[in-house]
Amino acid sequence: MGLSPEIALNRGACGSKAAFRKEAYMKRKVWSFEARLDAVRARQRGLSCEEVGRLTGMSREMICRYVMMHRRGGVSALRPKMGAPKPGPEKRSV
Repeated sequence: MGLSPEIALNRGACGSKAAFRKEAYMKRKVWSFEARLDAVRARQRGLSCEEVGRLTGMSREMICRYVMMHRRGGVSALRPKMGAPKPGPEKRSV
C-alpha cells in the first residue's frame, strides 16, 4: 500500500514512526453510514470493489472491509462507532 505524496513528504518531518502513524490516522477519511451502505449495495449488485471505488472515491480495501462488516453484523455494523469520550478536567474532592 503506497503513501499519498503529501503523507510521504511529511514522514521525515514527523520524526518518529508513532508520530507518522498518528498523522496518517488523523488524515483518514471517515465515510458516512449512507456512503458505506451504498458501497455494499453496489457490491451486492455485482460491481467489483475496484469499480465501486472508482464511483465512490473509497479505497478497495475499505469497500471490502465494509462488505465483510455487513456480512458479519448486518446493516447496523456499518454505522460508525463513537470514539471514547475525551477526558475532561480532573475534579478534586475537597
